[in-house]
Amino acid sequence: MKTYDIYNFDHGFTTHCTITTDSFRIIITDEHCLNLKKLPKHSSFTFTRDHNFEPIVVENSSQEGTFTITGVIEIDDQFEGKSLLFPKELSRNYIYDITLVLSFLTGRYVYLENEIDQYSSKFYLDGPVTQDFFVYKQIKYENIQKISQLDLDVQFYNTVKSCSINDLLSLTAYCNSSIDKICTNWSKKNGKTKFEKSELLNSLRHKAIEHVTDSLCSKVIIKFRKYLKNEKIDDEVIRDIEARVRIDTSPSAIHKLKAFLKYYDLYPKEDNDENSAKLRWINVIRNRVAHEGDLPKDKKIPWMTRAEITSNITILMLSIIQWYFAKIILGIENYRLNEMQKDIKNYFISGKFRNKDIFNEKYEDYRNRITNEWIENNKL
Repeated sequence: MKTYDIYNFDHGFTTHCTITTDSFRIIITDEHCLNLKKLPKHSSFTFTRDHNFEPIVVENSSQEGTFTITGVIEIDDQFEGKSLLFPKELSRNYIYDITLVLSFLTGRYVYLENEIDQYSSKFYLDGPVTQDFFVYKQIKYENIQKISQLDLDVQFYNTVKSCSINDLLSLTAYCNSSIDKICTNWSKKNGKTKFEKSELLNSLRHKAIEHVTDSLCSKVIIKFRKYLKNEKIDDEVIRDIEARVRIDTSPSAIHKLKAFLKYYDLYPKEDNDENSAKLRWINVIRNRVAHEGDLPKDKKIPWMTRAEITSNITILMLSIIQWYFAKIILGIENYRLNEMQKDIKNYFISGKFRNKDIFNEKYEDYRNRITNEWIENNKL
């Protein structure tokens, strides 16, 4: 049996206990519980009640904190070996799988002692489960291998890593690549890589092309090709330009994303132009960050507002990814996952995500509004 000290694991326990699975144990002592208070913390607000049961809002200040041991993992010898997440990577092993899954669930990167100086980041985002998850729930760790079987191991790692990066465009880039791969894989598995009646569409496409051949459009293309050749433009460049003058009958990335979201009840079944416009914002941000590494451009929207919109929609994308990995692949049942599903769907319906109007409300206005709603109306 091998033992490993783990750092930065925010398990939520207040007294000693042991989390037991078929292949390993996490031993948590009273000292480990006290060490939770030493971890880095960002500022937050708690909506609670005072001793008279009157609603109040408590501001929790940030804490730089430090990395300290918050648990010990024991792995049975028969399971100590290659990684289930990265079976082809000889440098990975089972303890790597466990710490990565714990990092995913908590939103904080869980480190082994030899990783702290090289990889450590005190930044973190919320994980997909509630603080008391480990008290009441035990993940089925055999489901880990489903991630690699679906060829989503890199995307799972990127999702975990993105939660420790304090940079908006980097986080957006990670989310973009992960959600693209998840949707592409899902589309292939569920036969969504082609439109329904694709044979008919292809037939109509060929008819359209035949018509265009005799049209002004065709003559313009021929003329353009002549100009290119006269200027001695490389033949490969000419073929590449001509290839883009086409009618594509395969679904776009945004069409596949909508089908994916609808399938898992993350998007309203009754679609309309307003819902689709909110979905297109994901594509606008994705394309802008992927191709130019910048925020979306819009002269009518101030830079700070565009930054807030990009930040909110990036967290929306991260929530979709976290929900999919936790709920669908790892088979986890948790209250926060249910709330995440409602929040994601509500964005497309109302433009509000986590009760914040993404397009019309600044963060300070949002915070003041929900504070007043709680104190004056006892409602969140």
